[in-house]
Amino acid sequence: MRKSVMHKCACVYNEIVSERKEVKQMRSGNGLAVLLIGFGALLVLGKLGIFGFLAGLLIPILVLALGVMAWKNGSRMLGAVLGIIGAMMLLGKLSFLFVWVAAIAAIALGVSMIRRRPGARI
Repeated sequence: MRKSVMHKCACVYNEIVSERKEVKQMRSGNGLAVLLIGFGALLVLGKLGIFGFLAGLLIPILVLALGVMAWKNGSRMLGAVLGIIGAMMLLGKLSFLFVWVAAIAAIALGVSMIRRRPGARI
């Protein structure tokens, strides 16, 4: 009788442990599920014209993030390639910012050059 009780306890314990492992596996997959839902929602909102600019930045940022993750996981070649591709895509999307910065810098440089001249007024 004692062996059967011990056997039943062991079986119950094994079932509890296996259920806990399943729960942990389900919880660890929730992060990816939430990211996929968010990604899909941003794409839909981008197609509707609500977050068009942000949706356009999403793909390059994801490619860059995949490159960083691959680099950290030991696949340095794949990480470098994905990182470079993502960075180039992101630079292409943000190129208008560089034009604005260059224009503002040119104006500031011109104003400072005029101010350095003796007797010059703006």
